Amino acid sequence: MSFEGAAKQQSRLSVGVIGPGPVGLTFAQALAGAGHLLTGITSASEESRERIDAMLPSVDVLDVPALLAQSDLVVLAIPADEIAKSVSGWAALGLFRAGQLVVHTAAEFGIGVLQPAAAAGAIPLAIHPAMRFS
Repeated sequence: MSFEGAAKQQSRLSVGVIGPGPVGLTFAQALAGAGHLLTGITSASEESRERIDAMLPSVDVLDVPALLAQSDLVVLAIPADEIAKSVSGWAALGLFRAGQLVVHTAAEFGIGVLQPAAAAGAIPLAIHPAMRFS
């Protein structure tokens, strides 16, 4: 492998997605398409597992603690009203780490909702899709 190829490969992020709905799956596919390593995605139902198997068949379904432990970038593609309590709970359990990128996709919030993760050293980001997902 050339130096350029090795540098490109090393610059990729390990990505975990919490939320297997349309937004989470779309982000996961886009990040995988850009060459990032998908470490896993969460699933809360048999229906979401079927969607994951259809769209991302080689990606592991993980629980939140395992996903957070393995991911440099964590995409929170969960309902807006679940973000604050989820982030607070995961932070209280010590699941975030310094330097980990944590992003949410809820248009109604900035990065403040990710403050508990930031207090643990994570880097908060808010990314709001420019389109509605169906």
